[in-house]
Amino acid sequence: VVASAKAMMLAQQNRDPTAANTALLADLASFQSSFYAMVAGLRGYVTTGRESFKYEYQANLNINEGAWSNIAKEGTTLAANQTVLIDRMAKSRTAFLELPARMFEAVEGEHAREDLYLFRTKAVPIAERMLALLDAVATQEQQRLQVDLAGGRDQLERAQQIILTVGAAAVLSGLLLGLIFRDSIAGPIQRLTGVADRVRRGDLAARAKVESGDEIGKLAASFNSMTVQLASNIGDLENRRREQENLARRFRRQSEYLGALHDTSLGLIARLDLAELLSDLTSRAAQLLGTEHGYVYLVDEAGESLERKVGVGVYATHIGQRLVINEGVAGTVWNTGEPLVI
Repeated sequence: VVASAKAMMLAQQNRDPTAANTALLADLASFQSSFYAMVAGLRGYVTTGRESFKYEYQANLNINEGAWSNIAKEGTTLAANQTVLIDRMAKSRTAFLELPARMFEAVEGEHAREDLYLFRTKAVPIAERMLALLDAVATQEQQRLQVDLAGGRDQLERAQQIILTVGAAAVLSGLLLGLIFRDSIAGPIQRLTGVADRVRRGDLAARAKVESGDEIGKLAASFNSMTVQLASNIGDLENRRREQENLARRFRRQSEYLGALHDTSLGLIARLDLAELLSDLTSRAAQLLGTEHGYVYLVDEAGESLERKVGVGVYATHIGQRLVINEGVAGTVWNTGEPLVI
């Protein structure tokens, strides 16, 4: 009834503000307020049994009847949606008005006190027992809940311990893997780098240790092969350099020898003195041998002794010294007729 009345008033407010529409809106407001008052009086009477609430209900019922009569008279001027609402209000109001008489009979009838007595003697004790049972059930449930909570806390603590243990194990595993990584990968690379640095400084005998068969081991083997090849190439270059130096020395000696022969030939042509010629030959021979010292012995006319005719360097002061056969170096050479190298 109330919902239909509200919808009816909203629809009426949207219509043109004519005198008839305004009067209908006032009747709707009176109907709604009197209906609220009827319900309030009826509730108060049923709850407390006071006659004043019943009188209030009756008075507002009369007001509501008058407002409803005015609304019903305007049925022909209403819009289609308002007509539907009026019909709904009529049905709901008729159903509602059947209730007060039955409620008054229940409150004012001969069984009213009996019902109250039964309520107090039967219903209240049962309700109290139900409340006690509910309280016991609630207490048991609270105890169970506390037990469950305690078990949950224990499980949570165990889970935390497991998580901490697993976390610590994971950290230790990470550290162990890091050490393994350092020893198995970083260590060989560092050692290979050290060997490469030794090779860079010229130690071609340095070799990297092949510690595994993986890529790092293959790299170390390749590095060793490269170092061996490098040492071989450098050795070949060194041998070639020495050969070239030997050839250069030989060419230089040959040049010096040819120069000495050339100078000697010129000396033979320019000099007729034997002692001077021998001295020049001795000096040039000493130069070819890389020394400043030398001497020349000649066999005397009798063929019995050797006489030092020329001396250069430390031997310049012993010119005229005589040796017999097989005496000293010169005597030995004279006896054997073979060159002697000391």
